[in-house]
Amino acid sequence: MATISEHLANPETVRKTADVAIYGGGSLGVLGSAISKLTLSDWGVIIGILVAVLGGIFGALLKLREHRLAVRNIKAELSEREERKRYWQRLNDARPPYFHPSPELRALEVQDVEEA
Repeated sequence: MATISEHLANPETVRKTADVAIYGGGSLGVLGSAISKLTLSDWGVIIGILVAVLGGIFGALLKLREHRLAVRNIKAELSEREERKRYWQRLNDARPPYFHPSPELRALEVQDVEEA
């Protein structure tokens, strides 16, 4: 089942919402012009401004959700990379070293440390 964010980000939902807003606004404009002294052109301008403002707000909200989704995906990718890095570090720490110094070399290292 889709979440509300996925539902609102669906282009089909956006189209349906825009259709409802356009037809609803047009119907209210015609009804309002019959009731008041404003002409149909005045109502058309008012409704056009309202639809544009509401469309801009709705578009900005969708962009904000898209941005949050992108940020969440990037954080998940970085977390996965960090986990992979820790895995390889643990794997490398568990491996025995390839170079085993001889007892003579260890004795020389101990002498160097004591002289310093």
